[in-house]
Amino acid sequence: MAEIDLTAGGWVHDKPLAPLDQLSIRERNVALCVQDLREHGPSTLSQASARTTLSRPTVESVFGHLATIGLVVETELDSHQSGRPAKRYKFDATAGYMAGIDLGVHAARMVVCDLAGTIVESVEVRSSVEVGGPLTEVISQVQQLVAAIEPAHRNIVTAGIGVTGLVGDNQILYSQRRPDWVGIDIVGAVSEVLGCPAVLENDMNLAAVAEHRSGNARGAVDVICVFVGHRVSAGLIMDGQLRRGRHNAAGETSTSTFHLNVDEQGEIIWRDQRSTEEVFQLADQGNTEAAAEIEAFIDGLAEGISILSLAIDPDIVVLGGGVSRAGNQLLVPLRERVALHMSIPTVPELALSSLDRTAVALGALVRGFESTSSSAFGIDGLSAPQIDATCLNLPSKNRLESKEYA
Repeated sequence: MAEIDLTAGGWVHDKPLAPLDQLSIRERNVALCVQDLREHGPSTLSQASARTTLSRPTVESVFGHLATIGLVVETELDSHQSGRPAKRYKFDATAGYMAGIDLGVHAARMVVCDLAGTIVESVEVRSSVEVGGPLTEVISQVQQLVAAIEPAHRNIVTAGIGVTGLVGDNQILYSQRRPDWVGIDIVGAVSEVLGCPAVLENDMNLAAVAEHRSGNARGAVDVICVFVGHRVSAGLIMDGQLRRGRHNAAGETSTSTFHLNVDEQGEIIWRDQRSTEEVFQLADQGNTEAAAEIEAFIDGLAEGISILSLAIDPDIVVLGGGVSRAGNQLLVPLRERVALHMSIPTVPELALSSLDRTAVALGALVRGFESTSSSAFGIDGLSAPQIDATCLNLPSKNRLESKEYA
């Protein structure tokens, strides 16, 4: 493999994440070394060279550069071998922190993790309309989130932001629920508060990314993520990649797909203005009216899932949002209803989200890192670390396997 001298200048680039085979040799070498050290822990030059297949001098040059920007530190010498002790290097996961922000309609959430993917903070504040307008609202919410985390974790170097609506060119193009946010500079406002580059993405797209990277859809190729809370929407993973569509509208389902009782804003209507969780609880307690509502709800949900499944033929369908906490009270009858609506003798695997309310923020961590790490570190092609969400005490995995019928 050809190699080049990495001591030359010109490290900073401002491009989207590209596959390693599309990067220059220099960029590829640096990305490989960072990812190798991040994943394998403290290593000698020889160990890193063997794993990356780069020459020892090249690895040493890369590590030297990474040390100057604070991503790599030299650790204690290895004194257990004869002769001259070998230098050991480690990735400094605390050189900065990644933030994933979910600017929801009813609440704003932020998850912060170190550069190795270990979550250190998860905070939430209630959304509130500010007198100063939508940008003032955004700034206020982000400031409250930052104030809620430990000072030691406020050195945020990359950020992803999730919002409801169609998103393109780092702004909201259309939003039924946030029309006053259309066209405003959310990224600029958040970047100013955090002091780092940021990127904007549709919230359901981010939730789908999180399910694919850290949830019950991990490792799947084609995934449908259906999220049911105050409303129903979806995110799509196809061929292992987020599917946005020509107009960034992939997954923007409507009441014609999911036959549910909704208001003019697309929010689900329950009898006596109850929440989804309350209706499921009442049905579980034997309330006949609530049980009838749930039955109609599950049938409408199943019809929409079957339509999407017939179009995409996914490996798995993940249900997220508040409805995911209903457990088998939802999952078992839903699977039966989906089977009735399918026109082929196969039903997709169904699973409830294991990420609960943090899915959007977790996806924003990934999107933020992979979109802004070039600006933050001057390294192209650097993939996001695997986010470890186990510390959030989220629900355990709950899924039903796919099944074929004769």
